[in-house]
Amino acid sequence: MKDFLYLDTDYLDSYLSQINNGLIEKTTDSVTDQNELKNEKNGTEKEMKTEVDAETKIGFPGFASVKGTGKIMAELKMPKSSLSFTETEIGQSIITRSVHDNALNDFFIYIDENKLYHQEPKLSSFYYNSIDFKLIDFEYIYQIFNNDLMKKLVPAFSHKAKPENGQPLNLMDSLKLCIEVFPFSSFLYGKNFIVPLKPDFLRGKSNELIFKYSGKISVLGKTTRKVGLLSEMNAQLNIEPNPFETTYQGIDDIFVQMLKSMDSTVDDKPYIISPIAIFCE
Repeated sequence: MKDFLYLDTDYLDSYLSQINNGLIEKTTDSVTDQNELKNEKNGTEKEMKTEVDAETKIGFPGFASVKGTGKIMAELKMPKSSLSFTETEIGQSIITRSVHDNALNDFFIYIDENKLYHQEPKLSSFYYNSIDFKLIDFEYIYQIFNNDLMKKLVPAFSHKAKPENGQPLNLMDSLKLCIEVFPFSSFLYGKNFIVPLKPDFLRGKSNELIFKYSGKISVLGKTTRKVGLLSEMNAQLNIEPNPFETTYQGIDDIFVQMLKSMDSTVDDKPYIISPIAIFCE
């Protein structure tokens, strides 16, 4: 059984729509007494047609009243607030998660049978492997070290600290810049890859995951970029980078140096893996 930490439902919705010619829009209730239910929303009421066994007078206060024996068809009008389980917020949440979890299984079977994934990052290819759980949340780290007592315990993370190794910014200022500039603040990482995490798809806050998990986790995603690759190509082709490229490369350098200050084993030019699912079993 998979314990999901992250699931990109937008990606799975796209997958579902492509294989089903559109997303699933309707669900049906399971009726245990095998009566045929037909619900039609109309204004502020629902019309319900059902076949029932009637031996005595059956009253539905405010709706209908019938008398007799045998089987009858009754047409009832119920307030729109009388919702089935599948129409409640909890029911819809359970159904949605079930659809996406099952879609992930189908998706993985597809890429596995067609040998579309690799266990090492490869540009424009799917990645699937079991990795060490290493999660960093810049906002959480900034919150920790912006505490007055922590500044005394770890002077290197003070705003007044001097930049190290010829860097233009000290660690706290670099951290603040990363939070303000990058589209994500939390990510998994390994020696040669970074897995950015979108908060909407995390099943829990990142600082909670840091506290709860350790050991190995499985990552399924797609390798979309290699940090510094554009600079390498420009250098090989003797092309002068434009101001935007120089700015982006500078931001990449600050990010990587920030990460290497926390873990020196990280490569200078890691791959970026866009995650589809992250889970442990």
